[in-house]
Amino acid sequence: MRALVIEGGGMRAAYASGAVHGLAEADLQVDAVYGTSAGGAIAAWFGAGQAHESPRTWAWAADRTLMSYRRWLTGRGPLWDLQRLYQTFYLERIRLKVEALASARFPVRVSVTDADTGEALYPDLRQGPVHDLLMATSALPLAVAKPVEALGRRLLDGGVADPIPVARAIADGYTDLVVVLNRPKGPPRKPEPWWVSRLAAREYPAIAHLSARHHDLHNAAVALAENPPPGVRITLVRPTRPTGLSRLTRDPRLLDRAIRQGFEDGQAALARGPGVRQRL
Repeated sequence: MRALVIEGGGMRAAYASGAVHGLAEADLQVDAVYGTSAGGAIAAWFGAGQAHESPRTWAWAADRTLMSYRRWLTGRGPLWDLQRLYQTFYLERIRLKVEALASARFPVRVSVTDADTGEALYPDLRQGPVHDLLMATSALPLAVAKPVEALGRRLLDGGVADPIPVARAIADGYTDLVVVLNRPKGPPRKPEPWWVSRLAAREYPAIAHLSARHHDLHNAAVALAENPPPGVRITLVRPTRPTGLSRLTRDPRLLDRAIRQGFEDGQAALARGPGVRQRL
């Protein structure tokens, strides 16, 4: 049983978009796909059979109606206008085939975080509501106006509770994983600036502990991907050199370069086989 797991990370996920396109072109076959935040959107394109379209979405990065520091800092609106992205751009500029996604032969799960409990949830996009769940998995605290209401809950970015859902995929019974990471191998991630956790805790008390431990959750997921338990095989797709991207990069040249790098790495990953030793 094979699962594809896709990391998010804001604009860093442009690399993952290219990597998943490369994997699809290499005819990757899976029994499930998991994605977090921007990785959830990439999972949706893959599940709909449109992995080739996903890289085109990063051309919108420079559109200031989608991401605006001035709007955010002056209190006139959110940093990310997710409703415009998923309910307008996805429908009008590059049409996500929701019908094809709904009939996918495998689960397409995105991670979301319950803003009132801190619980991690993994709804299947095939069961909808697709655009609400895509907004929810990307609803980074402080960067959006409010949580997304879906599934009878108030939902935030899935990366708050589960940055890379490797453990969830293993718990669900998948023993052959392809995991796409957006950073090269390197030292463990450091804590976020103290004020980020402080502001998130003030707005959403139930996720205060998660905000403070976000780096630990991320590092644990990467460590699991690099050292899977016995009986689990993992193929890692990750940059061999820094992509130059940050969470908020909007330079189209850097984004295009990362997409091309990801595409090449995705195709090469299946050719070379598992990226870490298989433990049986």
